[in-house]
Amino acid sequence: MIPDTWVLLDSQSTVSVFKNPDFLTNIKEKDGDHLKVYTNGGFQISKMVGTIKEYGEVWYNEESLANILSLTQVRLRCRVTMDTSIEACMNVHRKDGSIMKFTEYRNGMYKFDAAARKPINTSNKAVTFYSSPDFVCKENKRLYTQREIEGANKARALYRKLVYPSQQYFEYMLRHNKIRNCTVTCEDAQRAIVIFGPSVAGLQGKTVNAGSTHISSFVPTQIPAIIREKHQNITLCTDIFYVNGNPFFTTISRKIDFRTVATIPSTTKAILLRETKAVTLLYERQGFKIPDIHADKEFACITNDMFKRHLLYQHCICNILQTIQLSPITSSSIYTCVCTLKRL
Repeated sequence: MIPDTWVLLDSQSTVSVFKNPDFLTNIKEKDGDHLKVYTNGGFQISKMVGTIKEYGEVWYNEESLANILSLTQVRLRCRVTMDTSIEACMNVHRKDGSIMKFTEYRNGMYKFDAAARKPINTSNKAVTFYSSPDFVCKENKRLYTQREIEGANKARALYRKLVYPSQQYFEYMLRHNKIRNCTVTCEDAQRAIVIFGPSVAGLQGKTVNAGSTHISSFVPTQIPAIIREKHQNITLCTDIFYVNGNPFFTTISRKIDFRTVATIPSTTKAILLRETKAVTLLYERQGFKIPDIHADKEFACITNDMFKRHLLYQHCICNILQTIQLSPITSSSIYTCVCTLKRL
């Protein structure tokens, strides 16, 4: 007699039929044609279907000889490997990285015992190919008497009423009679863990958020000395561009092609002067000098202020272009900025 917990991987079967409803969900009658299978013992008609988690739909017939998976259908969904020089088994490689091992039985059948629940797992994930929590719980209850199961149920109910203490402290309270008139024993609490497993609600309540990942210290890249030597004097091109009506202040240096972009609330003189001074200071701190700044007529309002800066520091004059057309380097830089911002 084939156990109900076994699943056979059959190379001779062209259809998948299950007899154990614990493996299936959404069991219903099949619309349309029914399945009629001919065997040496006669024929069998299946009218119901069910769904296996992470596999799909199979036929369901409680009169079937066993839970049978067709190798032809399995290999269409998963990779199947076999190397008899290592072990007499067929390995079904699931999409989540785990492996279901169908070992050879002494009569030649290849079976997976869901009650054993020992599949190979290469992805560190819980394998639930055929075993649902209810099915596992039902299998665990077969190891105990009805009275022991009732005691485990009472222990789990008491555990919830105490708002999920640690298992160690829960057993300590039961062992030392910290709860008056309590009929639950320490053995009942231990048995509840074996049957039901750890409480999911308790684990969720005590699990803290994963710590933030370590952020490495920022190490700025030093500007090569050859660039400082050959390009000490910088010509800076500035302009204003708009994205969805929002103004942006941008600069780009000739030869070095270093670009800056800053969002600004408006295009008033104070704002333009503030942003221009911030950029020039950025270059000066790195040892560069800005003899002139190229801008359009929108920056004419800050010409005198930048000229005063030139008289004070002996560098940096703001040259206003008389043409409306931008320089090629400025136009190209603005186009790059706009395309990048629109993709965000």
